Amino acid sequence: MKKHSEAYIMLHVIILMSALSGTIIKLITLSSFEIVFLRTLIAFFILGFIIKKKKLDYLCSWKDTIYMIGTGLLLAAFWILNTIAIKISTVSVGIVAMATTSIWITFIHPLISGEKSKPFQLLIGINAIIGIYIIYGSDFEYGDGFAVGILGAIFAALVTIFNSDFAKKHQYQVVTFYQFVGAWLGTILFFPLYSTYFDAESLLLKLSWQDALLIILLSTVISVFAY
Repeated sequence: MKKHSEAYIMLHVIILMSALSGTIIKLITLSSFEIVFLRTLIAFFILGFIIKKKKLDYLCSWKDTIYMIGTGLLLAAFWILNTIAIKISTVSVGIVAMATTSIWITFIHPLISGEKSKPFQLLIGINAIIGIYIIYGSDFEYGDGFAVGILGAIFAALVTIFNSDFAKKHQYQVVTFYQFVGAWLGTILFFPLYSTYFDAESLLLKLSWQDALLIILLSTVISVFAY
């Protein structure tokens, strides 16, 4: 019973962290690309240190390593799109868009796994869609930001689905490490697309003390700890 209570409390702490991440991103003056680039770079260095400190076995088969790094590319797409959504709209719009991740898991997981959809899961997904429509169906000012956030949530759903398989085979710190490496590489690979379609945000290439502290908070507590 005690373990269940601790897990329940930890789940709500992580949910709170996810909600706070939007506010932190909004306060950082850097562009979306710079935020994700620095976030992933710091995060995988910290995780590498933790793995070395704990002397965990980080060696995996080439196939699993490539898959985990590949999933990191999906994670990069999610973080970049979610950050853009918050930057071009509001924190609340970004959070609501991110909250649709569970809806996409409901619809995408059966397609990937080959399992049949469970009626209860579909009911939850449909209920969530109706709820979002009720909130934003009438007068919605930030349609572009919401659309970008929804696209990011689809990538987040894919990461969650693939992680459920990785977690059965490898230590969660190791899985997260390789995914953060892939996410950092992903920011570099996605830069041409970012600069083409989101060139309204110029690269500032300036890091204030406030930005540095917020980036560290985002990378450590919100990213490493939560994941």
